[in-house]
Amino acid sequence: MPTQYFYGGAQGQRETMEDIELVADDKESGWQLFAVCDGHAGKSVVNEMKQRLPGALFDPLRKSYLDKKYDALLGVKEAKALVTNAIVNLDRKLFEVVKGRGRGSGCTLVAALFHPGTRQLILMNVGDSRAVYQQNIMDAKSGGGGSPGELVETRDHKPNDAKEMARVHAAGSFVKGNRVGGMLAMSRAMGDFPLKKSKTLAYDPVSGAVCAFPDVYVGKVHRSGGTMVLACDGIWDVLSSSDVIQHAKERYGSYKSGGAVTKDKGKAVDNPAKSLVRLAYSKGSTDNMTALVVVLPAGL
Repeated sequence: MPTQYFYGGAQGQRETMEDIELVADDKESGWQLFAVCDGHAGKSVVNEMKQRLPGALFDPLRKSYLDKKYDALLGVKEAKALVTNAIVNLDRKLFEVVKGRGRGSGCTLVAALFHPGTRQLILMNVGDSRAVYQQNIMDAKSGGGGSPGELVETRDHKPNDAKEMARVHAAGSFVKGNRVGGMLAMSRAMGDFPLKKSKTLAYDPVSGAVCAFPDVYVGKVHRSGGTMVLACDGIWDVLSSSDVIQHAKERYGSYKSGGAVTKDKGKAVDNPAKSLVRLAYSKGSTDNMTALVVVLPAGL
């Protein structure tokens, strides 16, 4: 069964839509990429991300898998180092190519890499977009990613988080109104170069007040498959991780069994990602809203 995914997006009450979604696969190594980026202060950085993110991740993964002949899991330390270096180096590349007023723009990044052959799953995030994953069955002995029914989720990077605030202060900046430098409502981002200063460097993607250093999770998808949602903060501001996963599972079941129309009302059935966006809007979200629902297949 192939990996299925569904996209839903809406501008909300914002003047512009600055979110992007990205789905790509590398035919040589077998890796699949799913990503959501929430842009702000313009589209210069987020547009470059859509063009450059697949290559930034697939190129080192391809080399690693060629060395391993495509049949072995990446070690956790190796995978984290590979992804971290790829994302930080991508921010450095953006620093080179984004010019003019666009240098003040930026975006979040939340992404998942999945390999159907080894069933390895790598989640990464920079900023306050989030990925949530849950295995299909509760089996603590199966190596499916933790205790029965556990939600695996990325950590939002908010300036009012104690660890993030300490890092911002260590870089010589401050948090005011839950914003770095009184300006940015997240403590990590791609781009946002005027805020990537440290005490010693005018541009520091690792130790700057705003940094591009990702959190990375490495695991393995249970043989029964799983459900994953990647979304921007327009979704998470009004819905919890558990509510989002539950809604995505229920709507996918209805969508899969009901086909193009429901049996009771005769109306078109929203795919699970569109349904999540509608739900977030009904709960009062006024932000740009983007969601990717990924149904990870069963396998050996």
